[in-house]
Amino acid sequence: LAPPPDSIYLAGPDLITQGDNAGITDTAQACVEDGFPVCPNDLGIGGKKSSCPCTDREQIVIAGVVHGISTDVFWDTVFDAAAQGARDMGVQLEFERYPPQESDELLYRKMSARILSYCQEGVSG
Repeated sequence: LAPPPDSIYLAGPDLITQGDNAGITDTAQACVEDGFPVCPNDLGIGGKKSSCPCTDREQIVIAGVVHGISTDVFWDTVFDAAAQGARDMGVQLEFERYPPQESDELLYRKMSARILSYCQEGVSG
């Protein structure tokens, strides 16, 4: 798997740069070479069985925080599409809307707290 021009691999659960290759483990290198297969597919690039363990999509948790409040209909399509995408891909989605707040500052504080919470919970993305 050749790195893109900026030397950053954009696939898989981990960010691996060209500079990381010196200290990369054999398993991680196999995952890079095989394109991080997703279960139940354990095939790497080229259709050969991968030596990299596949990622179970059901274990992937994607979280999102947006400033759209529950009464703003613009966000209906965004949330519906995100929910459908999560169902289609078989991943978990943490993506909730806030009710209208007393002030923008209160909304932003709640958003900030939720972002920190997701980071501490260790969501996948």
